[in-house]
Amino acid sequence: FLPAYCAVITCMFTYLISLEATGKKMVGMAACAIMAVIPSHIMRSVAGSLDNEAVGVPAIAATFYFWVRSLRDKGSWPYGLLAGLAYVYLVYAWGGYIFVLNMIAGHAGCLCATGHFTVNLQKSYSLFYVIGTAGAITLPIVKWKPLRDMEHLAAMIAFFGLHYFGILELFRLGYIPGFKKMKKSEFHRFRLNACLYTGVAIVALGASVLPEDLVGPLSARVRGLFVAHTKTGNPLVDSVAEHQATSPAMYQIYFHWVFYLFPAGALLVLVSTTHVSKLLNRGKQTRDEAKYFVLCLTAVAYYFSQRMSRLVLLFAFPASICAGVAVGTALDWSAQQLVSDEAKADSDDEEEEDEKEAKTPSKKIEGHSYHPGGDT
Repeated sequence: FLPAYCAVITCMFTYLISLEATGKKMVGMAACAIMAVIPSHIMRSVAGSLDNEAVGVPAIAATFYFWVRSLRDKGSWPYGLLAGLAYVYLVYAWGGYIFVLNMIAGHAGCLCATGHFTVNLQKSYSLFYVIGTAGAITLPIVKWKPLRDMEHLAAMIAFFGLHYFGILELFRLGYIPGFKKMKKSEFHRFRLNACLYTGVAIVALGASVLPEDLVGPLSARVRGLFVAHTKTGNPLVDSVAEHQATSPAMYQIYFHWVFYLFPAGALLVLVSTTHVSKLLNRGKQTRDEAKYFVLCLTAVAYYFSQRMSRLVLLFAFPASICAGVAVGTALDWSAQQLVSDEAKADSDDEEEEDEKEAKTPSKKIEGHSYHPGGDT
């Protein structure tokens, strides 16, 4: 029954991430219900059928939740510690940890690119990366791969890049001698020039000083996500049927109506971000970090699920969240309309009674005022 218990944990974290991104319990419950029954998740979580994915998926969900939870506000960064510990467990449980590592690194980069860099982001990612990498190195089959392999390089770049952005923040605030506090437009130009010059210098220095074999190549399975699955160079990877591209019929089998709902949910999440809301004159929004994570995860997981049929399992998680946003938002709107209609009907009834009382003539009976239907 272990896979079934793990599925319950996955559904719980699906609810929590949906709640974190939208702030609506109805959305969380809808996403949780969808994740509990979606075939692409059930195929690896039925009782009596145990494999690495059964215990790996809840670890992925836990890592993702603790990551987005660490970005909620200024005091949330300690949750990065829990994200790192969940990631270490994932490394020991399943080889898909590389996807999670690069997903979080990519999300951090996306936040910096969209102007959402904060010291809280820097602290959260530092905790996650240091603890996660230190734990991964202790696994004999991994060893020094997090520091030398190409597929781990993005996470390392994100780590140093966030600290570089933190140093630039000191320039913006005028804490560096010789620099005054900068306006927003001035700082944007300063940061762009600094990143450009620093990037060119690092590339030139790395190409001239570092040995060619310092960073290892991409593994065959990772190459299979970007080239034809029969041309990875590894006969074992090339021959496995699960490594072939996913057909449209498989999406119908493993996702059914969720496949048609998730784009609507992703659009609702996009519209609710601050940048798009400003364009639509809807004002500043909240929980942008979690919303961008859901959007990034949905796009990346959908692409990978197209490239390799076994990865429809990874797409089940964001597809359930986005479909839950669509269903939960519709249910929330329907409930609001029902409540508002009932309140309006009650208000209309009270107004009619007040009008009737106002129009009813009063009679004098022995010095007392008398109203038909009222007390004497």
